[in-house]
Amino acid sequence: LVPTEGGEPRRLTWHPGDDVVQDFTPDGKEVPFTSQRDVYTRRFWHLFRVGVDGGFPTGYGLPTCVKATISPDRTKIAYVPLNEAFTQWKNYRGGTASRIFIYDLGDRSVVTVPQPKERCNDTDPIWMGGKLYFRSDRAGEFNLFVYDPATKGISQVTRHADFPIQSASGGGNRIVYEQAGWLHLLEPDGGRTSRLKIGIASELIETRPRFV
Repeated sequence: LVPTEGGEPRRLTWHPGDDVVQDFTPDGKEVPFTSQRDVYTRRFWHLFRVGVDGGFPTGYGLPTCVKATISPDRTKIAYVPLNEAFTQWKNYRGGTASRIFIYDLGDRSVVTVPQPKERCNDTDPIWMGGKLYFRSDRAGEFNLFVYDPATKGISQVTRHADFPIQSASGGGNRIVYEQAGWLHLLEPDGGRTSRLKIGIASELIETRPRFV
């Protein structure tokens, strides 16, 4: 669903199974999403896109994909190919350790974000200014790292040692991530991180003055 000019949501896909939104394309005209609408088993997901005005979804042709993001110049897709085993086993290092592939839409080549010899879990890719930010447990608890495709180098961005970063997403040259039950805002340009304070108004009926 996307909002219309009047504020009402517009339905874009109609398959009865799950269609999981991944991102908007950089120009905001399409919505990439993962779906099992054309697979024979629940083990695999495929990446599709559909216009914000509707229409028939188009596949990207990736053999399997559970998370994805489109580069700012729309030439590459950073994606996680398989379901993540580390949600069941902490510090998982088995054969399906989570990796990030970078797929070139032009020549269809694939580059893997480098991992240490003993493996690690990389996930939640986020393009920012031509670099790829992602969550990884390569240094212990999950933190944010950045990969530079030009130099092939990887640097650690955050250094939380008490609790892992559970999820991360980005937009507007900022990254929001959840850690220790709090939302944090990261500005990649300066490397500054701040904890967000969010208050939600609630009815809280049971806290009102009353006879018991």
